[in-house]
Amino acid sequence: MLGETKKPKSGRGRTVPMFATAQTALRAIASRALERGVYAPDELVLTSPRGRTLNPPTADHFLAIVDNVHGRFRLPLLVMEQTAMRVGETVALTWADVDESGSRFRIRASVAKTRGTRWAQVSDWLMQAVSETTPADDRVPERPVFHGVSRTEAVHAAMKRACKAAGIPHYHPHDLRHRRLTLWHGQGVPARELATRAGHSKPSMTLDVYTSVTRVDEAPFEQLTGYVSRSGGVSVVSRHPPVPQEPNA
Repeated sequence: MLGETKKPKSGRGRTVPMFATAQTALRAIASRALERGVYAPDELVLTSPRGRTLNPPTADHFLAIVDNVHGRFRLPLLVMEQTAMRVGETVALTWADVDESGSRFRIRASVAKTRGTRWAQVSDWLMQAVSETTPADDRVPERPVFHGVSRTEAVHAAMKRACKAAGIPHYHPHDLRHRRLTLWHGQGVPARELATRAGHSKPSMTLDVYTSVTRVDEAPFEQLTGYVSRSGGVSVVSRHPPVPQEPNA
């Protein structure tokens, strides 16, 4: 019977739900099937381990958040939505983690949830927008990339205020990660590559948690780039003293 427990007890004295065991096996099979191209991404959708369907922001809702959030949070939110980085990983970025020529960010093992270093690729337009917030001479390794955005709590609060102002459901920064991974999944990114981008060790883990029944669509490129110009880049005072000017003869 569905939901019954399997006996005898496991070695640690706990009963193992038959449904949970079967569900785990099915996810593993699905993961291998997706890797081998047996199923198209839109033919198989899994919910979270607890049976909760994730509902990431739609394109319209995400744009409403970006439109209503305070300027200094706009660029970090765009980065999170485009890369599936966690909020803690985003606010911890320093200029030592920026590979401008390769257009990617390094997520250090010390800040990654899984304690493994990985790289997050970003579009050229977004890397350019990030680079333009700080003069080249001031991009010292230890300087935070997003000046003035150093606490995850502040990002949560800013996003909550933006959702309220926009009159949309209350989304959390992690929902932007759900959104991007769901988009990639729907676009046909292979399960193993999806897991690598998410920072998961197994493709089944990514499919288990981050694929969603709710379809989402990409935000229009023109609108995203339009918000970049309103991102409220913080002017950084140079570390170097000004060069004295020669007095006029």
